[in-house]
Amino acid sequence: MTPAAMSDDKPFGFGGSQSTETAKTATPSPQSVYATPTKESPLLFERLTWREFKAVEQLLDRPGYRLSFLDGVLEIRRMPGEPHETVKKRIAALLELYLLIAEFDFTPTGSMTL
Repeated sequence: MTPAAMSDDKPFGFGGSQSTETAKTATPSPQSVYATPTKESPLLFERLTWREFKAVEQLLDRPGYRLSFLDGVLEIRRMPGEPHETVKKRIAALLELYLLIAEFDFTPTGSMTL
């Protein structure tokens, strides 16, 4: 390559007639590629009885919500969505493959609560 072709000491493919402004707008910013996750706070209800908790539990008997009850405090939290589940499953598959190849004795339990 001749010295004229390597003007301005730019790496291959970045020299020539392309302006700096065009190069900046051609690359998407990280904010446009990745969605910013939002963390929702749980709803907390204090001084509830067990009977009141069971009534609320029946009213919210549908997918997408998790209820917890401890010492009179009811916590209602939205379950993680599809992006979370997709990443979780991919990580689990890779880890399971590694454990099988490494001949570890393990028992996959899924979402079992301990």
